[in-house]
Amino acid sequence: MAINFISNALVKLNNDYTYIKTTAPANTDKAPAYLNGQTWLVMSTGYSYELTDDNAGTWTQIEQDKDFRITAQKNGVVNTVFQYINNRFYIPRQINYSDVYDTAPSFVFNRKRLFTLYTYESVFAEFSFSMTTKKATLTGLVYGALLDSFQIGDMIYIQGSTRNDGYYTIKTVTDTVIEINETFITETANCFVVLSSVPPALLQIISKMIYFDVYVRLKIGGLQSERIGTYSYSTQALDGGLGYPRDIVSGLDMYVLTDAGGVSNFVD
Repeated sequence: MAINFISNALVKLNNDYTYIKTTAPANTDKAPAYLNGQTWLVMSTGYSYELTDDNAGTWTQIEQDKDFRITAQKNGVVNTVFQYINNRFYIPRQINYSDVYDTAPSFVFNRKRLFTLYTYESVFAEFSFSMTTKKATLTGLVYGALLDSFQIGDMIYIQGSTRNDGYYTIKTVTDTVIEINETFITETANCFVVLSSVPPALLQIISKMIYFDVYVRLKIGGLQSERIGTYSYSTQALDGGLGYPRDIVSGLDMYVLTDAGGVSNFVD
């Protein structure tokens, strides 16, 4: 499952490109306005190109290995960050608990941390997850209403399943089905779906961490410092716990929640 709320383009913005555009280059983008060796980042896809024949307007896609590695790194870095800060950024419920449920489900009182989820925009239900359709369909007991809590484009966190816990973005939603942009693993499970919203500044920090993994980590080797793209890194200033430059990860501290018994991480 690749996380979509951090785009490859966001990670690549930490690198240097001659042009940053919303569309891919065409053969009309040539000399004299464009010259050999110039590079082009496409924000809509995250693909990058280099002009290899400015007379013909031939742009060759580059960094395809980086595209693969960025996608592969997303889940690991995001999980590392959220475990470190102990914060899922759940959105408070806009209506009172008593307005949603006539009686609180009895299982909730046996699990205080899950009970607290009811103060956030969330639904607890039996869901059937499909890898083929990328959909979670209500198949059993449900507390809450999908259309009351979620809409297209929302970020959600699934908690309590066997194989599908994690962050997703909603492509479509009805009163019985959530379709995501990422991928589910096929299973049926009782679980929570919780509305979440990660601050843009935190996404920037995560994008720099991914960039460091893909573009920098293997290059610095025994060097004391290295400048790659728009950043200069010092190997003497790596955070001992996280393994990233301190000038990047120091920004995580403002998001840390210290109440381990609260509603922040929900790890049983």
